[in-house]
Amino acid sequence: AHGGGSGKISMWQVNAEDANHTRTISPGMTSKITSLSWSHDGKWLAASYDDANSSILLWKVGAVHA
Repeated sequence: AHGGGSGKISMWQVNAEDANHTRTISPGMTSKITSLSWSHDGKWLAASYDDANSSILLWKVGAVHA
């Protein structure tokens, strides 16, 4: 997963041969993402934002398939 200044998160399915972009999460946040973290089982993704509230958003993403 990758997050940047736009507030959007892009995810890829990575295997031994290549990486395929599979989805983009656009939560409506426009602040810069300061960090991303996956849960130990890979089912949840957390993002922290550089906004006035120091927001943290969570998504249950499950398996990512191309």
